[in-house]
Amino acid sequence: MSTTLFGHRPSSHGPFRNLVQVGYSSSRSSPQVETQREEALLSISTYAGIPGFFYTKPFFLPPRNPNDGTHGAVEKGLGYGAFGVVWSVIDPRDGQKVALKRIPRAFHNPITAKRVYREFKMLSCLKHDNIVNLIDVVKTERYANFDEVYFLFELMQTDLHKIIVSPQPLSLDHVKIFVYQILRGLKYLHSARIVHRDIKPGNMLVNSNCLLKICDFGLARMDDPYGEAVLTQEVVTQYYRSPELLMEATRYSYAVDIWSVGCTFAELLGRRILFPARSPLEQLELIINLTGSPSPSDLEHCHPDACAFVLSARPRHANASMLHALAPDVDEMTVHLLSSMLKFNPHKRISATEALKHPFLEEARLRYHSCMCSCCHVESPSTSSCASSTPSTDSAPSTPGKFSSRYETKTAANAHLSSSCSTSSSSSTVVRRRYCCDLDPVCPILLPLNLDAGLRHVSDAKSALWQCICEYFHQDDRTARVLLNRNAVNFANFINSSVAQAKEVPASHRWH
Repeated sequence: MSTTLFGHRPSSHGPFRNLVQVGYSSSRSSPQVETQREEALLSISTYAGIPGFFYTKPFFLPPRNPNDGTHGAVEKGLGYGAFGVVWSVIDPRDGQKVALKRIPRAFHNPITAKRVYREFKMLSCLKHDNIVNLIDVVKTERYANFDEVYFLFELMQTDLHKIIVSPQPLSLDHVKIFVYQILRGLKYLHSARIVHRDIKPGNMLVNSNCLLKICDFGLARMDDPYGEAVLTQEVVTQYYRSPELLMEATRYSYAVDIWSVGCTFAELLGRRILFPARSPLEQLELIINLTGSPSPSDLEHCHPDACAFVLSARPRHANASMLHALAPDVDEMTVHLLSSMLKFNPHKRISATEALKHPFLEEARLRYHSCMCSCCHVESPSTSSCASSTPSTDSAPSTPGKFSSRYETKTAANAHLSSSCSTSSSSSTVVRRRYCCDLDPVCPILLPLNLDAGLRHVSDAKSALWQCICEYFHQDDRTARVLLNRNAVNFANFINSSVAQAKEVPASHRWH
């Protein structure tokens, strides 16, 4: 018997079903043996009715056979990044599996402390289908013990990197639906004046229905339209790093995310990294082989030595054939959108809003809002005779922006436009779907550009984050909170799990 992760919507779109292979097989029936109850990593903290007093109640993991080592890993590590550790755990309030992100040594230095503060402030305000959802913060009882930070997120089943390197078939329809969702999430982020700065396949979480969510906001920060802040170039994994970052530009903006989307887009098509360089200088060479040699006006704000290096190289022309060679089904429309993301000059790069209007994504938008999104709603199905049924004259959404309609489709004739439903020779099920007014919305909240202004010291960031978390708890009407359970069977393993030490790729080249 197979099982899937809790909390996911049922699969409703045939072509995208079973892309992600998940679950485990239970062991064959065996004689009854004595089972043991083990405590989960999270326990419940409930208000006792007296200010300052709470009841703490442990949550027990499902019984298991002590001789079965494979079935026992109900809670386990999922990933180890440069800034945090992620485990799959059980939320004791509802028994669902969630992702617990531990950020050790959160207040080790001012840079890390400010990053954690920004991540929480952003995620607590962002609510979007294509951005990972912050479920809660694990409560720390006293400020004196506030040395690490623990965030609870919804648990997804895989990520784009794992899908790309897997043997699973990946059609052009899959590529379209993934790119559409990435851009949809980015439009929302950029409208909130947030630059993610670490867009890559590994940070695109995916579930078995191909719903995609952007995660890992550890490097995200507010945009700097006036060039007042000192921005680091040590952002974005090298393979997805834009030319302006490789050339140490003193100013950069949302275009660095779009370049990374272009690299991810190409990787989905070709199932390989677009610019597999071993060093930042080689990365720059590979980029110029594709885009052609930049003009001096394309190098605004870049380091003078980097400009001299690029302009002294032999002139090269743009080579679109490299993009056509990514996959057999790559056509002119695909290359047009992809090349518009991979412009050397960031000012000539397409924006997320503009990219969403590209005809390459029209079908993906229709598919997404027909069966995957939470913003559009299915009305009660009706059954009608095939002879007397007449499709509605209302049309399904084909362009982004303000739109509202009711769309009727007979599944026998338009299966690609509607949700799955049963049909028969004498009658067909008609699905009526009400589409939302704004298919690709912007963020209704504008976060302040000076989000972390005044946090000069570790103590400033720590105090500000503690205050924000206290306000977060106060605003939430739930009384039950979660705490780390020191008696949990996996507590020692969880606390001792450390972040990755080795960097995935070399740091930026230092121009002198």
